[in-house]
Amino acid sequence: MDKETAKNIRESLTADCTKCFGLCCTALNIVASSDFPINKPAGTPCVHLQTDYGCQIHSNLRKKGFKGCTVFDCLGAGQVVSQVTFKGQSWRENSEIRQKMLQVFQIMEQIYETIAYTAEALLYDIPYAFSDQLRVRLKELQNLTKLDAEQLLSLNLVIYRFPLNKLLAKKPAYISEKA
Repeated sequence: MDKETAKNIRESLTADCTKCFGLCCTALNIVASSDFPINKPAGTPCVHLQTDYGCQIHSNLRKKGFKGCTVFDCLGAGQVVSQVTFKGQSWRENSEIRQKMLQVFQIMEQIYETIAYTAEALLYDIPYAFSDQLRVRLKELQNLTKLDAEQLLSLNLVIYRFPLNKLLAKKPAYISEKA
């Protein structure tokens, strides 16, 4: 994989809320803070989530105190869970999948975040041996996004994240101590 491919992968990780069922607005736990004016437990839809999964106050999020919503990015995990993993079935229309879909979103969001970090690392000038290890990890992560809901729910993400974190945190020998 060359830098251009890694760049394309990183740039393709974008949310398309029109293809999602408001998963971030429902699945995530929100704690009142400088970024959110309300508490919202995980699994509870935001009070501003409309029936069409749009945000009632989208154009005024910052003004209304929802700064956290303006900076959150699922990197495309929401639409993949909505359209691929659950094949266009919504948690609102099918109550049997509600809990599972919300849990899968949280897992998929972590996978996509890890893919983004890995693709980003591949954009740097790094030795082949290091980039080769990253490419292997990236392929593993990309394959995880194709798993079905049951497989994702039984997934132990630590098995994938820990070795990658260790790899990314390791200071390569080619970096000078004085840098």
